[in-house]
Amino acid sequence: MVTEQDLHAAEVEVAAAEEALDAAEEHHSVVGSEAAGADVKYARGRAYNARDVLRRLRTAWAAEQQSRAVREAAQEAFEAEGPVMVARLVRARDEAADAVVEAQRAVGRLLDVVGAYDAAVVGAARELRARGLRVDAGGERVGGTSAGGVRLDEETFMPVGAMDLLAAVMAAAVGARDQRHPLAGLKWQNSGTVAAAAARVALLRYAAAAR
Repeated sequence: MVTEQDLHAAEVEVAAAEEALDAAEEHHSVVGSEAAGADVKYARGRAYNARDVLRRLRTAWAAEQQSRAVREAAQEAFEAEGPVMVARLVRARDEAADAVVEAQRAVGRLLDVVGAYDAAVVGAARELRARGLRVDAGGERVGGTSAGGVRLDEETFMPVGAMDLLAAVMAAAVGARDQRHPLAGLKWQNSGTVAAAAARVALLRYAAAAR
């Protein structure tokens, strides 16, 4: 940004450089020595540079003044619309804040409820295995699995991992809107065992069908 002080300083330098050039040329015309000629050459370069600096500063100053005038005119024209835009943005921000609060509550509930589900499944599996009802590779229809799951009434219940399930839900929600977003490709949604990952997929399908 060019200031009036910058312009004044450049103008002073031009005046001083031109005065020095006049003096050097006059001295050279009288003396005519090689040293006097070198002084003229130096003074001429100084004067040229000073004028060039002043010219560039004036050009920049004019451009900045024009830009400032355009902005001031645009700002004055916008003043009547400002309150309307502010109200619209405040409303949108408040809605976004409400959505954040709702999401935090929903995430907390998901973690609590799914955690309780996992605990119920693991507890049931432990109880069944304590009763001697184990489900391995023998095709048993009732019992607890070594992975903490339960097979009962032709249904299989497996712990899913609440936080990993949350990651899967986030990836699905973001992916539905933008497949290129990093959250759409969360890798850690499939952390844990293969059985847990399959259980998460099954629960998500069950939830989608239950809507």
